[in-house]
Amino acid sequence: MFDRLTQMVVRRLQKGRRQRNSLRLSADASGIAVEVTTGEAKGEARIILWSQIDRIAAFKRDLYGRDLVCALIETSDRNVFELDEEMAGWAQTVNSLHTYLPSATPFPEWFLAVAFPAFKESPAIVFKRA
Repeated sequence: MFDRLTQMVVRRLQKGRRQRNSLRLSADASGIAVEVTTGEAKGEARIILWSQIDRIAAFKRDLYGRDLVCALIETSDRNVFELDEEMAGWAQTVNSLHTYLPSATPFPEWFLAVAFPAFKESPAIVFKRA
């Protein structure tokens, strides 16, 4: 029974990881691009314009044996996007936030505040449009 339950949990975690890995993030002067890299929607992308971003909050998800650092982006048209550190392009994208949103907290500062201590909730507001 335990082995069967363990296998189910592992399959579910792997399925979630595959879905996150099917997205690629990038950032340039226009905004953040979220591109689908696998499946029927491969090649489709959504651009989150810098001018539309109202707020970015960083937090971590407890995945039982480890934490997953995430960023929640809220836009002026009431959309919400969740990005996470397992997505391709995460490092480049979060490091560029301060470049394109000068009042955003730089990545090294908010990452440390959110990531440590492990397994403790410690969300942070990275950016809030005035």
